[in-house]
Amino acid sequence: MPSLPNMPALVLNRILNDCDIRAIFSLRKVSRDLYAFIDEVIPCIHFTYIQIEVRIHDIRLILSNDQAIITIRYQHSDGNGCAVEFNDTKHILDKENFIEIFAKDLSLILKHQSPKTVLEVFSFQCWDHEDWYERQRGQRSWDCLSVIDNDETECLMKPLVGQISEKIAEQQVKCRALETYGIFPRHTKSILKLFRPGTLKHIKIYDPHRIRIENNEGYTSDEDYSVELDGIYDLEQWKQAEELMSPDLRNLIDDVIPAIHLTRIKIEVDAKAMCLTVANPQENIIIKYEKSMENPSKTLANDLELFIKFQKSQPLTIVKLEWRDSDYEQEGPLDDNAKELMLEMECNERQSMMDPLVDALSEISGSALNVKILETLGVFPWEVKPLLKLCRPGTLNCIRLFSPHKSKFVTFDCSDDPEDYSVDLDEIQEMEQWKQAKELNMLGFCVPPQVHVGSYAHFLKGTVFVRKLTVDDIFYLAQTFVESPNFDFFTITIPRCKNYSELSEVDWVTELNKKFETSAEASQDSDNHDWVIRSPERALRLRYYTPNTFNFTVKKE
Repeated sequence: MPSLPNMPALVLNRILNDCDIRAIFSLRKVSRDLYAFIDEVIPCIHFTYIQIEVRIHDIRLILSNDQAIITIRYQHSDGNGCAVEFNDTKHILDKENFIEIFAKDLSLILKHQSPKTVLEVFSFQCWDHEDWYERQRGQRSWDCLSVIDNDETECLMKPLVGQISEKIAEQQVKCRALETYGIFPRHTKSILKLFRPGTLKHIKIYDPHRIRIENNEGYTSDEDYSVELDGIYDLEQWKQAEELMSPDLRNLIDDVIPAIHLTRIKIEVDAKAMCLTVANPQENIIIKYEKSMENPSKTLANDLELFIKFQKSQPLTIVKLEWRDSDYEQEGPLDDNAKELMLEMECNERQSMMDPLVDALSEISGSALNVKILETLGVFPWEVKPLLKLCRPGTLNCIRLFSPHKSKFVTFDCSDDPEDYSVDLDEIQEMEQWKQAKELNMLGFCVPPQVHVGSYAHFLKGTVFVRKLTVDDIFYLAQTFVESPNFDFFTITIPRCKNYSELSEVDWVTELNKKFETSAEASQDSDNHDWVIRSPERALRLRYYTPNTFNFTVKKE
Protein backbone atom coordinates (compact mmCIF):
# COMPACT_ATOMS: atom_id res chain seq x y z
CA MET A 1 0.00 0.00 0.00
CA PRO A 2 1.53 3.34 -1.03
CA SER A 3 2.35 5.93 1.63
CA LEU A 4 0.43 9.19 1.64
CA PRO A 5 3.12 11.24 -0.16
CA ASN A 6 3.25 8.59 -2.93
CA MET A 7 -0.47 8.50 -3.62
CA PRO A 8 -1.75 9.69 -7.03
CA ALA A 9 -2.49 13.41 -7.35
CA LEU A 10 -6.21 12.71 -7.91
CA VAL A 11 -6.45 10.86 -4.60
CA LEU A 12 -4.51 13.53 -2.72
CA ASN A 13 -6.75 16.24 -4.17
CA ARG A 14 -9.84 14.39 -2.96
CA ILE A 15 -8.31 14.05 0.51
CA LEU A 16 -7.39 17.72 0.67
CA ASN A 17 -10.88 18.80 -0.40
CA ASP A 18 -12.31 16.96 2.60
CA CYS A 19 -9.80 18.48 5.06
CA ASP A 20 -10.14 21.64 7.06
CA ILE A 21 -7.28 24.12 7.28
CA ARG A 22 -5.92 22.50 10.45
CA ALA A 23 -5.54 19.15 8.71
CA ILE A 24 -4.06 20.71 5.58
CA PHE A 25 -1.40 22.50 7.59
CA SER A 26 -0.62 19.32 9.51
CA LEU A 27 -0.23 17.34 6.29
CA ARG A 28 1.97 20.05 4.86
CA LYS A 29 4.51 19.50 7.64
CA VAL A 30 4.75 15.71 7.10
CA SER A 31 7.32 15.72 4.30
CA ARG A 32 8.89 17.90 1.66
CA ASP A 33 6.93 16.11 -1.09
CA LEU A 34 3.58 16.82 0.57
CA TYR A 35 4.75 20.35 1.37
CA ALA A 36 5.42 21.03 -2.32
CA PHE A 37 2.25 19.28 -3.53
CA ILE A 38 -0.07 21.09 -1.12
CA ASP A 39 1.45 24.45 -2.02
CA GLU A 40 0.30 23.86 -5.59
CA VAL A 41 -3.17 22.37 -5.15
CA ILE A 42 -4.48 23.58 -1.77
CA PRO A 43 -8.25 24.24 -2.13
CA CYS A 44 -9.76 27.69 -1.70
CA ILE A 45 -9.98 28.88 1.90
CA HIS A 46 -12.26 31.45 3.44
CA PHE A 47 -10.88 33.66 6.20
CA THR A 48 -12.31 36.97 7.33
CA TYR A 49 -9.66 37.86 9.92
CA ILE A 50 -5.89 37.42 9.91
CA GLN A 51 -3.72 38.47 12.85
CA ILE A 52 0.07 38.40 13.04
CA GLU A 53 1.65 38.63 16.48
CA VAL A 54 5.38 39.33 16.45
CA ARG A 55 7.15 38.45 19.68
CA ILE A 56 10.84 38.45 20.48
CA HIS A 57 11.18 34.67 20.30
CA ASP A 58 8.35 33.62 18.00
CA ILE A 59 5.70 34.67 15.48
CA ARG A 60 2.05 33.70 15.80
CA LEU A 61 -0.42 33.52 12.95
CA ILE A 62 -4.09 33.65 13.95
CA LEU A 63 -6.72 32.87 11.32
CA SER A 64 -10.46 33.00 11.78
CA ASN A 65 -13.83 32.96 10.11
CA ASP A 66 -17.35 32.33 11.34
CA GLN A 67 -16.63 28.66 12.04
CA ALA A 68 -13.15 28.47 13.58
CA ILE A 69 -10.11 30.20 15.04
CA ILE A 70 -6.70 28.74 14.21
CA THR A 71 -3.39 29.66 15.85
CA ILE A 72 0.00 28.64 14.43
CA ARG A 73 3.23 29.39 16.27
CA TYR A 74 6.62 29.66 14.55
CA GLN A 75 9.90 29.80 16.45
CA HIS A 76 13.57 29.03 16.12
CA SER A 77 14.37 25.47 17.12
CA ASP A 78 17.15 24.80 19.63
CA GLY A 79 18.92 22.98 16.85
CA ASN A 80 19.41 24.29 13.34
CA GLY A 81 15.80 24.50 12.24
CA CYS A 82 12.27 25.79 12.69
CA ALA A 83 9.61 24.66 15.15
CA VAL A 84 5.98 25.00 14.04
CA GLU A 85 3.33 24.42 16.70
CA PHE A 86 -0.15 23.78 15.41
CA ASN A 87 -3.19 21.84 16.61
CA ASP A 88 -1.38 20.92 19.87
CA THR A 89 1.40 19.32 17.86
CA LYS A 90 4.93 20.63 17.33
CA HIS A 91 6.76 19.91 14.07
CA ILE A 92 10.49 20.45 13.61
CA LEU A 93 11.65 21.44 10.14
CA ASP A 94 15.40 20.88 9.95
CA LYS A 95 17.62 23.54 8.43
CA GLU A 96 14.69 25.93 7.91
CA ASN A 97 14.39 29.53 9.07
CA PHE A 98 11.22 30.14 11.08
CA ILE A 99 10.74 33.62 9.58
CA GLU A 100 10.91 32.24 6.03
CA ILE A 101 8.51 29.39 6.84
CA PHE A 102 6.04 31.83 8.38
CA ALA A 103 6.22 34.13 5.32
CA LYS A 104 5.67 31.17 2.97
CA ASP A 105 2.63 29.99 4.94
CA LEU A 106 1.12 33.47 4.98
CA SER A 107 1.73 33.80 1.25
CA LEU A 108 0.07 30.46 0.64
CA ILE A 109 -2.99 31.39 2.69
CA LEU A 110 -3.41 34.68 0.85
CA LYS A 111 -2.77 33.04 -2.51
CA HIS A 112 -5.56 30.49 -1.96
CA GLN A 113 -7.98 32.82 -0.21
CA SER A 114 -11.28 32.48 -2.06
CA PRO A 115 -11.72 35.28 -4.62
CA LYS A 116 -15.30 35.64 -3.36
CA THR A 117 -14.12 36.32 0.20
CA VAL A 118 -12.73 39.71 1.20
CA LEU A 119 -10.79 39.87 4.45
CA GLU A 120 -12.49 42.14 6.95
CA VAL A 121 -9.37 42.82 9.06
CA PHE A 122 -5.63 42.24 8.68
CA SER A 123 -4.01 42.93 12.06
CA PHE A 124 -0.22 43.22 12.44
CA GLN A 125 1.00 43.42 16.04
CA CYS A 126 4.30 43.60 17.88
CA TRP A 127 4.07 42.39 21.49
CA ASP A 128 6.02 43.13 24.67
CA HIS A 129 8.80 41.05 26.13
CA GLU A 130 7.23 38.15 28.01
CA ASP A 131 10.04 38.29 30.60
CA TRP A 132 9.47 41.98 31.27
CA TYR A 133 8.50 41.48 34.90
CA GLU A 134 11.60 39.36 35.51
CA ARG A 135 13.78 42.08 34.08
CA GLN A 136 11.93 44.70 36.10
CA ARG A 137 12.77 42.83 39.32
CA GLY A 138 16.41 42.94 38.23
CA GLN A 139 16.21 46.75 38.70
CA ARG A 140 17.76 47.52 35.35
CA SER A 141 17.22 51.08 34.22
CA TRP A 142 14.18 52.06 32.15
CA ASP A 143 16.41 53.54 29.44
CA CYS A 144 18.41 50.32 29.16
CA LEU A 145 15.26 48.21 28.91
CA SER A 146 13.83 50.51 26.26
CA VAL A 147 16.94 50.16 24.11
CA ILE A 148 16.93 46.36 24.51
CA ASP A 149 13.27 46.06 23.49
CA ASN A 150 13.62 48.35 20.49
CA ASP A 151 16.82 46.70 19.24
CA GLU A 152 15.58 43.13 19.64
CA THR A 153 12.25 43.94 18.05
CA GLU A 154 13.94 45.61 15.10
CA CYS A 155 16.25 42.61 14.60
CA LEU A 156 13.11 40.50 14.10
CA MET A 157 10.89 42.99 12.30
CA LYS A 158 13.32 43.94 9.54
CA PRO A 159 13.86 40.42 8.12
CA LEU A 160 10.22 39.51 8.76
CA VAL A 161 8.86 42.44 6.74
CA GLY A 162 11.49 41.73 4.08
CA GLN A 163 10.38 38.10 3.76
CA ILE A 164 6.68 39.03 3.64
CA SER A 165 7.35 41.62 0.93
CA GLU A 166 9.38 39.08 -1.04
CA LYS A 167 6.82 36.26 -0.86
CA ILE A 168 3.62 38.27 -1.40
CA ALA A 169 3.04 40.34 -4.53
CA GLU A 170 2.11 44.01 -4.18
CA GLN A 171 -1.62 44.84 -4.30
CA GLN A 172 -2.54 41.15 -3.91
CA VAL A 173 -4.38 41.30 -0.58
CA LYS A 174 -8.11 42.06 -0.73
CA CYS A 175 -8.97 43.45 2.69
CA ARG A 176 -11.19 46.19 4.09
CA ALA A 177 -9.18 47.19 7.17
CA LEU A 178 -5.51 47.19 8.15
CA GLU A 179 -4.65 47.50 11.85
CA THR A 180 -1.15 47.86 13.26
CA TYR A 181 -0.14 47.74 16.93
CA GLY A 182 3.40 48.52 17.99
CA ILE A 183 4.57 48.63 14.36
CA PHE A 184 6.59 51.60 13.15
CA PRO A 185 5.36 53.31 9.95
CA ARG A 186 8.48 52.32 7.99
CA HIS A 187 7.35 48.69 8.36
CA THR A 188 3.65 49.50 8.00
CA LYS A 189 4.47 51.11 4.65
CA SER A 190 5.95 47.85 3.34
CA ILE A 191 2.89 45.89 4.51
CA LEU A 192 0.48 48.50 3.13
CA LYS A 193 1.90 48.03 -0.37
CA LEU A 194 0.54 44.47 -0.41
CA PHE A 195 -3.10 45.64 -0.19
CA ARG A 196 -5.34 46.34 -3.14
CA PRO A 197 -6.06 50.10 -3.45
CA GLY A 198 -9.75 50.90 -3.35
CA THR A 199 -10.67 47.67 -1.53
CA LEU A 200 -8.79 48.85 1.57
CA LYS A 201 -11.13 51.33 3.27
CA HIS A 202 -9.81 51.69 6.83
CA ILE A 203 -6.27 52.20 8.13
CA LYS A 204 -5.84 52.01 11.92
CA ILE A 205 -2.42 52.84 13.31
CA TYR A 206 -2.01 52.27 17.05
CA ASP A 207 0.95 53.38 19.15
CA PRO A 208 4.23 52.18 17.58
CA HIS A 209 5.78 52.48 21.09
CA ARG A 210 3.72 49.56 22.33
CA ILE A 211 6.22 48.54 24.99
CA ARG A 212 5.11 48.45 28.63
CA ILE A 213 8.39 50.08 29.57
CA GLU A 214 7.68 53.08 27.38
CA ASN A 215 4.09 53.31 28.54
CA ASN A 216 5.33 53.80 32.10
CA GLU A 217 4.14 57.01 33.73
CA GLY A 218 7.66 58.43 33.56
CA TYR A 219 7.64 58.24 29.77
CA THR A 220 5.66 61.35 28.90
CA SER A 221 7.56 63.56 26.44
CA ASP A 222 5.67 64.31 23.21
CA GLU A 223 8.98 64.27 21.36
CA ASP A 224 9.60 60.69 22.55
CA TYR A 225 6.41 59.64 20.75
CA SER A 226 7.03 61.58 17.54
CA VAL A 227 7.33 59.19 14.57
CA GLU A 228 7.83 59.98 10.90
CA LEU A 229 5.47 58.29 8.45
CA ASP A 230 8.24 57.68 5.92
CA GLY A 231 6.15 58.91 2.98
CA ILE A 232 3.39 56.36 3.62
CA TYR A 233 0.82 58.94 2.51
CA ASP A 234 2.19 58.80 -1.08
CA LEU A 235 0.93 55.23 -1.55
CA GLU A 236 -2.28 54.70 -3.52
CA GLN A 237 -3.54 52.45 -0.73
CA TRP A 238 -3.34 55.43 1.65
CA LYS A 239 -4.82 57.91 -0.82
CA GLN A 240 -7.82 55.73 -1.69
CA ALA A 241 -8.65 54.68 1.88
CA GLU A 242 -11.66 56.41 3.39
CA GLU A 243 -10.75 56.41 7.08
CA LEU A 244 -7.63 56.77 9.17
CA MET A 245 -7.82 56.09 12.91
CA SER A 246 -5.21 56.45 15.63
CA PRO A 247 -5.87 56.95 19.35
CA ASP A 248 -2.65 58.94 19.69
CA LEU A 249 -1.85 61.24 16.78
CA ARG A 250 1.42 62.27 18.36
CA ASN A 251 2.79 59.27 16.47
CA LEU A 252 1.80 60.82 13.14
CA ILE A 253 2.16 64.55 13.51
CA ASP A 254 5.72 65.17 12.34
CA ASP A 255 5.13 63.85 8.85
CA VAL A 256 1.48 63.55 7.90
CA ILE A 257 0.21 66.98 8.96
CA PRO A 258 2.56 69.05 6.77
CA ALA A 259 1.39 66.90 3.85
CA ILE A 260 -2.30 67.80 4.30
CA HIS A 261 -3.97 71.12 3.52
CA LEU A 262 -6.88 70.92 5.93
CA THR A 263 -10.19 72.58 5.09
CA ARG A 264 -12.33 71.47 8.04
CA ILE A 265 -12.14 70.11 11.57
CA LYS A 266 -15.08 68.54 13.37
CA ILE A 267 -15.42 67.41 16.99
CA GLU A 268 -18.41 65.16 17.71
CA VAL A 269 -19.32 64.15 21.26
CA ASP A 270 -21.88 61.65 22.48
CA ALA A 271 -22.46 59.66 25.66
CA LYS A 272 -19.90 56.97 24.76
CA ALA A 273 -17.11 58.60 22.78
CA MET A 274 -15.64 61.65 21.13
CA CYS A 275 -14.58 61.82 17.52
CA LEU A 276 -12.11 64.22 15.88
CA THR A 277 -12.33 64.52 12.10
CA VAL A 278 -9.82 66.49 10.05
CA ALA A 279 -10.32 66.64 6.32
CA ASN A 280 -9.78 68.26 2.97
CA PRO A 281 -11.50 67.43 -0.35
CA GLN A 282 -9.12 64.49 -0.88
CA GLU A 283 -8.66 62.98 2.58
CA ASN A 284 -10.71 62.31 5.67
CA ILE A 285 -8.93 61.41 8.92
CA ILE A 286 -11.13 60.20 11.79
CA ILE A 287 -9.82 59.63 15.31
CA LYS A 288 -12.15 58.10 17.90
CA TYR A 289 -11.69 58.50 21.65
CA GLU A 290 -13.74 56.02 23.66
CA LYS A 291 -15.03 57.05 27.07
CA SER A 292 -13.32 53.97 28.47
CA MET A 293 -9.89 55.34 27.48
CA GLU A 294 -7.72 57.07 30.04
CA ASN A 295 -8.49 60.80 29.83
CA PRO A 296 -9.93 60.88 26.27
CA SER A 297 -10.69 64.62 26.48
CA LYS A 298 -7.06 65.48 27.19
CA THR A 299 -5.87 63.21 24.38
CA LEU A 300 -8.25 64.85 21.91
CA ALA A 301 -7.17 68.33 23.02
CA ASN A 302 -3.49 67.38 22.60
CA ASP A 303 -4.15 66.08 19.10
CA LEU A 304 -6.14 69.18 18.18
CA GLU A 305 -3.34 71.41 19.47
CA LEU A 306 -0.84 69.63 17.24
CA PHE A 307 -3.11 69.98 14.21
CA ILE A 308 -3.35 73.70 14.90
CA LYS A 309 0.42 73.90 15.28
CA PHE A 310 1.06 72.30 11.89
CA GLN A 311 -1.80 73.97 10.06
CA LYS A 312 -0.93 75.49 6.70
CA SER A 313 -1.12 79.27 6.26
CA GLN A 314 -4.31 78.97 4.21
CA PRO A 315 -7.31 79.22 6.58
CA LEU A 316 -9.58 76.30 7.31
CA THR A 317 -13.08 76.67 5.92
CA ILE A 318 -14.88 75.50 9.05
CA VAL A 319 -14.41 74.12 12.56
CA LYS A 320 -17.47 72.42 14.05
CA LEU A 321 -18.29 71.21 17.57
CA GLU A 322 -21.36 68.99 17.95
CA TRP A 323 -23.12 67.14 20.74
CA ARG A 324 -25.04 64.09 19.52
CA ASP A 325 -28.02 62.81 21.49
CA SER A 326 -28.21 59.21 22.63
CA ASP A 327 -30.41 57.10 20.40
CA TYR A 328 -32.94 55.81 22.90
CA GLU A 329 -35.46 53.22 21.79
CA GLN A 330 -39.00 54.37 22.47
CA GLU A 331 -42.16 52.33 22.46
CA GLY A 332 -44.88 54.82 21.68
CA PRO A 333 -45.16 58.46 22.81
CA LEU A 334 -43.66 59.56 26.12
CA ASP A 335 -45.68 61.12 28.91
CA ASP A 336 -44.40 64.16 30.81
CA ASN A 337 -42.73 62.11 33.55
CA ALA A 338 -40.95 59.91 31.03
CA LYS A 339 -39.77 62.96 29.12
CA GLU A 340 -38.42 64.49 32.31
CA LEU A 341 -36.52 61.30 33.17
CA MET A 342 -35.12 61.07 29.67
CA LEU A 343 -33.98 64.69 29.75
CA GLU A 344 -32.31 64.17 33.13
CA MET A 345 -30.52 61.11 31.79
CA GLU A 346 -29.34 63.01 28.73
CA CYS A 347 -28.17 65.92 30.88
CA ASN A 348 -26.07 63.65 33.11
CA GLU A 349 -24.55 61.84 30.13
CA ARG A 350 -23.83 65.12 28.42
CA GLN A 351 -22.18 66.69 31.45
CA SER A 352 -19.92 63.66 31.98
CA MET A 353 -18.51 64.10 28.47
CA MET A 354 -18.69 67.82 27.73
CA ASP A 355 -17.30 69.18 31.02
CA PRO A 356 -13.93 67.36 30.76
CA LEU A 357 -13.67 68.32 27.09
CA VAL A 358 -14.28 72.00 27.87
CA ASP A 359 -11.63 71.86 30.59
CA ALA A 360 -9.13 70.18 28.25
CA LEU A 361 -9.74 72.69 25.44
CA SER A 362 -9.32 75.53 27.94
CA GLU A 363 -5.78 74.31 28.70
CA ILE A 364 -4.64 74.80 25.08
CA SER A 365 -2.57 77.97 24.96
CA GLY A 366 -0.40 79.82 22.52
CA SER A 367 -2.14 78.43 19.43
CA ALA A 368 -4.14 80.34 16.85
CA LEU A 369 -6.75 78.42 14.88
CA ASN A 370 -6.76 79.91 11.39
CA VAL A 371 -10.40 79.37 10.38
CA LYS A 372 -13.19 81.25 8.62
CA ILE A 373 -16.29 79.64 10.17
CA LEU A 374 -16.97 78.34 13.68
CA GLU A 375 -20.16 76.28 14.00
CA THR A 376 -21.76 74.49 16.95
CA LEU A 377 -24.76 72.20 17.26
CA GLY A 378 -26.19 71.12 20.59
CA VAL A 379 -23.46 73.09 22.39
CA PHE A 380 -23.94 75.95 24.84
CA PRO A 381 -21.98 79.22 24.47
CA TRP A 382 -19.89 78.59 27.61
CA GLU A 383 -18.89 75.24 26.13
CA VAL A 384 -17.74 76.72 22.84
CA LYS A 385 -15.90 79.58 24.55
CA PRO A 386 -12.51 77.76 24.78
CA LEU A 387 -12.70 76.84 21.10
CA LEU A 388 -13.67 80.38 20.15
CA LYS A 389 -10.65 81.69 22.06
CA LEU A 390 -8.38 79.58 19.83
CA CYS A 391 -9.73 81.17 16.65
CA ARG A 392 -7.68 83.95 15.14
CA PRO A 393 -9.51 87.32 15.38
CA GLY A 394 -9.98 88.87 11.96
CA THR A 395 -9.69 85.56 10.13
CA LEU A 396 -12.81 84.19 11.82
CA ASN A 397 -15.55 85.57 9.59
CA CYS A 398 -18.68 83.68 10.61
CA ILE A 399 -20.07 82.37 13.94
CA ARG A 400 -22.92 79.85 13.87
CA LEU A 401 -24.49 78.71 17.15
CA PHE A 402 -27.32 76.21 16.65
CA SER A 403 -29.78 74.60 19.09
CA PRO A 404 -27.97 74.23 22.44
CA HIS A 405 -31.11 72.47 23.71
CA LYS A 406 -30.70 69.78 21.09
CA SER A 407 -32.98 66.97 22.19
CA LYS A 408 -35.53 64.77 20.49
CA PHE A 409 -37.83 65.26 23.50
CA VAL A 410 -38.35 69.03 23.11
CA THR A 411 -38.86 71.39 20.18
CA PHE A 412 -38.14 75.07 19.93
CA ASP A 413 -41.68 76.12 19.03
CA CYS A 414 -43.67 74.19 21.65
CA SER A 415 -42.70 75.89 24.90
CA ASP A 416 -45.22 77.79 26.98
CA ASP A 417 -42.46 80.18 27.96
CA PRO A 418 -39.67 81.42 25.64
CA GLU A 419 -37.57 81.77 28.79
CA ASP A 420 -37.14 77.98 28.59
CA TYR A 421 -34.88 78.56 25.61
CA SER A 422 -33.03 81.65 26.80
CA VAL A 423 -29.29 80.93 26.82
CA ASP A 424 -26.68 83.16 28.39
CA LEU A 425 -23.87 84.01 25.97
CA ASP A 426 -21.38 83.86 28.86
CA GLU A 427 -19.74 87.08 27.66
CA ILE A 428 -18.49 85.59 24.39
CA GLN A 429 -19.80 88.83 22.89
CA GLU A 430 -16.91 90.61 24.64
CA MET A 431 -14.23 88.55 22.87
CA GLU A 432 -12.25 89.98 19.96
CA GLN A 433 -13.15 86.96 17.83
CA TRP A 434 -16.82 87.95 18.18
CA LYS A 435 -16.22 91.65 17.68
CA GLN A 436 -14.21 91.17 14.49
CA ALA A 437 -16.47 88.52 12.91
CA LYS A 438 -18.79 89.68 10.11
CA GLU A 439 -21.60 87.11 10.10
CA LEU A 440 -23.69 85.71 12.96
CA ASN A 441 -26.33 82.99 12.98
CA MET A 442 -27.91 81.96 16.29
CA LEU A 443 -30.84 79.59 15.85
CA GLY A 444 -32.78 77.31 18.18
CA PHE A 445 -32.41 79.48 21.29
CA CYS A 446 -33.12 83.00 22.58
CA VAL A 447 -30.63 85.64 23.56
CA PRO A 448 -31.64 86.84 27.05
CA PRO A 449 -32.63 90.49 27.72
CA GLN A 450 -29.36 91.35 29.50
CA VAL A 451 -27.45 91.02 26.20
CA HIS A 452 -27.77 94.40 24.51
CA VAL A 453 -28.58 94.48 20.79
CA GLY A 454 -25.38 96.47 20.36
CA SER A 455 -23.51 93.19 20.84
CA TYR A 456 -24.50 92.09 17.34
CA ALA A 457 -25.01 95.46 15.65
CA HIS A 458 -21.53 95.31 14.05
CA PHE A 459 -22.30 92.16 12.04
CA LEU A 460 -22.85 92.58 8.30
CA LYS A 461 -25.11 89.53 8.05
CA GLY A 462 -27.05 87.63 10.64
CA THR A 463 -30.06 85.91 12.15
CA VAL A 464 -30.83 85.88 15.87
CA PHE A 465 -33.73 85.07 18.20
CA VAL A 466 -34.19 87.25 21.27
CA ARG A 467 -36.20 86.90 24.45
CA LYS A 468 -37.33 90.52 24.47
CA LEU A 469 -37.12 93.50 22.13
CA THR A 470 -38.02 97.18 22.40
CA VAL A 471 -38.75 99.93 19.92
CA ASP A 472 -35.52 101.63 21.03
CA ASP A 473 -33.62 98.43 20.14
CA ILE A 474 -35.06 98.43 16.62
CA PHE A 475 -34.30 102.13 16.17
CA TYR A 476 -30.72 101.63 17.39
CA LEU A 477 -30.10 98.76 14.95
CA ALA A 478 -31.58 100.70 12.04
CA GLN A 479 -29.36 103.72 12.71
CA THR A 480 -26.28 101.50 13.07
CA PHE A 481 -26.89 99.37 9.98
CA VAL A 482 -27.59 102.32 7.69
CA GLU A 483 -24.22 103.81 8.59
CA SER A 484 -22.32 100.55 8.02
CA PRO A 485 -20.73 100.68 4.54
CA ASN A 486 -20.72 96.89 3.95
CA PHE A 487 -23.96 95.92 5.66
CA ASP A 488 -25.98 93.25 3.84
CA PHE A 489 -28.93 91.91 5.89
CA PHE A 490 -29.97 91.07 9.45
CA THR A 491 -33.07 89.34 10.84
CA ILE A 492 -34.11 89.49 14.48
CA THR A 493 -37.07 87.48 15.85
CA ILE A 494 -38.96 87.02 19.08
CA PRO A 495 -39.71 83.26 18.96
CA ARG A 496 -43.17 81.81 18.76
CA CYS A 497 -44.65 80.36 21.92
CA LYS A 498 -48.04 79.17 23.10
CA ASN A 499 -48.58 82.38 25.03
CA TYR A 500 -48.56 85.40 22.70
CA SER A 501 -49.66 87.88 25.35
CA GLU A 502 -46.27 89.57 25.57
CA LEU A 503 -46.13 90.07 21.81
CA SER A 504 -49.63 91.52 21.64
CA GLU A 505 -48.80 94.09 24.31
CA VAL A 506 -46.72 96.12 21.81
CA ASP A 507 -48.27 97.86 18.82
CA TRP A 508 -45.06 97.75 16.81
CA VAL A 509 -46.35 99.70 13.81
CA THR A 510 -47.67 102.61 15.84
CA GLU A 511 -44.64 102.76 18.10
CA LEU A 512 -42.13 102.58 15.24
CA ASN A 513 -43.96 105.32 13.32
CA LYS A 514 -43.67 107.51 16.40
CA LYS A 515 -40.00 106.69 16.83
CA PHE A 516 -38.93 107.29 13.26
CA GLU A 517 -41.28 110.26 12.71
CA THR A 518 -39.99 111.96 9.55
CA SER A 519 -36.60 110.18 9.51
CA ALA A 520 -38.07 107.18 7.69
CA GLU A 521 -40.46 106.59 4.80
CA ALA A 522 -43.27 104.26 5.91
CA SER A 523 -45.36 101.97 3.70
CA GLN A 524 -47.40 98.78 4.07
CA ASP A 525 -49.16 96.01 2.20
CA SER A 526 -51.59 93.39 3.45
CA ASP A 527 -49.06 91.50 5.59
CA ASN A 528 -45.93 93.63 5.96
CA HIS A 529 -44.92 97.09 7.12
CA ASP A 530 -41.82 98.81 5.69
CA TRP A 531 -39.71 101.76 6.72
CA VAL A 532 -36.87 103.14 4.59
CA ILE A 533 -34.09 104.88 6.49
CA ARG A 534 -31.52 106.85 4.52
CA SER A 535 -27.97 108.03 4.99
CA PRO A 536 -25.91 110.06 2.49
CA GLU A 537 -24.42 106.80 1.10
CA ARG A 538 -27.27 104.25 1.14
CA ALA A 539 -30.87 103.38 1.97
CA LEU A 540 -31.89 100.72 4.49
CA ARG A 541 -35.24 98.96 4.45
CA LEU A 542 -36.75 97.70 7.71
CA ARG A 543 -39.57 95.21 7.19
CA TYR A 544 -41.82 94.08 10.04
CA TYR A 545 -43.49 90.67 9.66
CA THR A 546 -46.48 90.22 11.99
CA PRO A 547 -46.23 89.36 14.80
CA ASN A 548 -42.60 89.02 15.75
CA THR A 549 -39.91 89.35 13.04
CA PHE A 550 -37.85 92.36 11.90
CA ASN A 551 -35.73 92.20 8.77
CA PHE A 552 -33.08 94.78 7.82
CA THR A 553 -31.80 94.85 4.22
CA VAL A 554 -30.00 97.28 1.94
CA LYS A 555 -32.50 98.90 -0.44
CA LYS A 556 -31.28 98.97 -4.01
CA GLU A 557 -32.27 102.18 -5.79
